[in-house]
Amino acid sequence: METQGFAPDFTETPVLKPAQREAFTSHFQRSILLSLLSHAMLTQEQYDACLGRLSGGVEDGV
Repeated sequence: METQGFAPDFTETPVLKPAQREAFTSHFQRSILLSLLSHAMLTQEQYDACLGRLSGGVEDGV
């Protein structure tokens, strides 16, 4: 069986201001964490620790 690949053909990429890029990245990371938490792949404690690191805080022992 032959496998098929997908290569997107983007002709234009969106131009984002630095603040927009930061916000997008932050929301994207948080959505991944929420997904992992909702699928029981992270504990609440792990989620909170990761969220703290994303918010700029540094957790002890990590």
